Amino acid sequence: MHPSLIKCINTPNTFFELEVNSYVLPGQPLTLVDTGIGTEKAWIALLQGLEKIGFQIEDIQQIVLTHKHPDHFGLARRIQRISGARVFIHKFDLADILDFPEKHESRVLRTLERCRSSGVPDNLINMCKPAIEFAGKMAESVEAEPLQEGQRLPINGQDLEILHTPGHTIGSVCLRYGKTIITGDHVLPHYTPNIGGSDWENPGLLLKFFKSLERLRSLCDKSLDVLPGHGPPIKRLSDRVDHIINHHKFRNIQILKILETGGKMTSWEVASQLFGDMQGIHVFLGLGEVEAHFRYLENQGKIKFSNGNYSLA
Repeated sequence: MHPSLIKCINTPNTFFELEVNSYVLPGQPLTLVDTGIGTEKAWIALLQGLEKIGFQIEDIQQIVLTHKHPDHFGLARRIQRISGARVFIHKFDLADILDFPEKHESRVLRTLERCRSSGVPDNLINMCKPAIEFAGKMAESVEAEPLQEGQRLPINGQDLEILHTPGHTIGSVCLRYGKTIITGDHVLPHYTPNIGGSDWENPGLLLKFFKSLERLRSLCDKSLDVLPGHGPPIKRLSDRVDHIINHHKFRNIQILKILETGGKMTSWEVASQLFGDMQGIHVFLGLGEVEAHFRYLENQGKIKFSNGNYSLA
């Protein structure tokens, strides 16, 4: 399909990042990539966006999700109830959307305990708790089917290919469709996606992210159209991939310098020096990012962990 036939619908997203990009792939089956967050404003924007390109919610036959975050799957169940659309997501992210609100309370408790054990002060834990709890209201559980690496979903005789690109989540995917790649939150045009915030229980995410980025770079050519989950199309994917990798390599250097000066430090102490003042949802996002780097540096033998503190090896 020519990229001009793929239509982008922007839906508001006041809780997480910028507006969410949902992509409509016309044809049989009519396919929606990502849905937007589960708010009434996002729902209205989706309805209006579909109407502008000649479709209605009832026409959607297939929803493909790039990952499990509520700003990307939040409206999936509402669409499914009306249209009967099949919903697909990578198998590693599947469990978290099958019973999203039902398991959210336990996720909140685990996240808060993780913050506490990582040295976050109680007052900041109390401040970030409402933000974490609120995320559970931004999506409904949805009946979905698992995707896997290399799987192909036919649309109008052309395959939508699944590229498993873990990092932002363990089940994050990019979608290749002819000369177009939809990157979800794996590669974004203006900022780097968070690594480790929502999937901190999965070790080795930063290394997986690096490998996934290298894989995308290998697919680059000048004729490739790159459509991200937030923001405008990415003009030079290889340059953007290099920038993101270099950004994280520099962050590794920063963390090592902080530990060199500070000696034994908790995750939170390092995160505070790295990011400065953090409040609300950024408390556990910043913490997760630092701990993803810690896992990477531990595997390289550059740092060690003992009695709740990290230090140079």
